[in-house]
Amino acid sequence: MNSAFLTVQALKAAGKNLTRAGLLAALDSGGAKFANAGLVPLNYSKTSNVGYNGYWFGKFNTAGDLVPNDTFTYTVYTTDSGTGAVEKSTYSRPDMPAKGLPN
Repeated sequence: MNSAFLTVQALKAAGKNLTRAGLLAALDSGGAKFANAGLVPLNYSKTSNVGYNGYWFGKFNTAGDLVPNDTFTYTVYTTDSGTGAVEKSTYSRPDMPAKGLPN
C-alpha cells in the first residue's frame, strides 16, 4: 500500500500533462517530503533516487515472523548510501493523512 501511496503523490505532483521527465522532476524536487509509512526518511533528490535511506535489523522467530533484534522496538539506522557513517536514526515520521489518502 505504501508504494501506491507514494506513486499517487508523485503523479499528483507531476501535474495533469504527465511525462516521464515531469514525474522524475516531481520526485527530485519534492519526493523527500512525501508522506509515507516508512521508519526512515525518503532520499529523493536531483542526485539520488534511493528511496528509503535506512534499515533495521531483525531475526525470524520460530513462527517465521520477522521481529526486531531488540525485542519490542525497532532500532533504525541511516546512512548517506555512499561513504557516510552508519548512525542511529533520529527521524520521526510525520502523521499520515486522514484515511490514508494523499493530500
